[in-house]
Amino acid sequence: MKNDSVKLVRRGAPNGKVPLSKSGGEKYPCGFKSHPLRQMSNFELFKCREIMYKYHHPKPIIIKLNDELGFRLRQNAAEYITKNQNITGAERGSKEEQGFGALAEMVVRNKLGMPEINPENHPLGYDILLPSRVKLDVKCRGGALPFKEEYESNDGIAREAKHNFFARQIYDKQLNTDIYLMTHLETPKNRELPGTTRQRKWILYICGWTSKERVAREGVYLPRGSLTEQGKNLVYLSWPRNRIL
Repeated sequence: MKNDSVKLVRRGAPNGKVPLSKSGGEKYPCGFKSHPLRQMSNFELFKCREIMYKYHHPKPIIIKLNDELGFRLRQNAAEYITKNQNITGAERGSKEEQGFGALAEMVVRNKLGMPEINPENHPLGYDILLPSRVKLDVKCRGGALPFKEEYESNDGIAREAKHNFFARQIYDKQLNTDIYLMTHLETPKNRELPGTTRQRKWILYICGWTSKERVAREGVYLPRGSLTEQGKNLVYLSWPRNRIL
C-alpha cells in the first residue's frame, strides 16, 4: 500500500537552512516535532492548515470614557445635542440616541487628532473627511451590555450582533459617505449624558468598518412593519457590526 502523503516545497529558507529556535533547536510550524517539508500525511497537512487559517472574530478597539478626558467628551456631546438636536429630520433618533452618536464621533475625531466638532458648513452626508479624502460616517448603538459577537435572549438562542441602517441612509445619493465606522457604546443604567464622574460604565467599542457599497449589496432589507428579533421595525437594512473589510 502506498503511503498516503504529500510532499511540500521548501520556500524562503535562507541558504537552505532551517531557522533555529532560542534553545538552538529547529523551529517547526503548527506544533509539529519534525519539519513539515518531510513526507506529511494528508491528515497532518489538514491539521496544519486548520491552525494557520482558522477564522477568529476581529477584536474591537475599546476606549474607556470614565476618566477626565472621557467625562469632558461626554459633557461636550451633551451640550452639542442640547443646542443642535434634530427635531425635524425623517426617522430621526431620540435625543439620547443622537447624543450617543455625537459622543462616538467626538471620540473618534479626538483619537485622530481632529477638532471634536465639525464647522457649521460641513456637509450632512458624512461625519469625517479622512486625510486620504475618504468620507467616513460614524454609526453608534448604545446598550447596557458590553459589545458581544452574539447576544442571548430569554429564549436562549444566540443572535449575531447587528446594526440597523435606515434605508434612506443607504439609498439617498445626498448622503454620500464612502464607509461606515461601526461602534457600540456601553452605558450605565442611567444613560443620560453626560452622566457623572463616578459612573464607570461609559465605554466605546470600535467594532469595525464597511463600505456603503457593500452594505447596499449584502445588507438584509427589512420593509416597514416587518417582524424582526426586536419586534416591528421601521425601514431598515440590517448589517453585522463586526464585519471588517
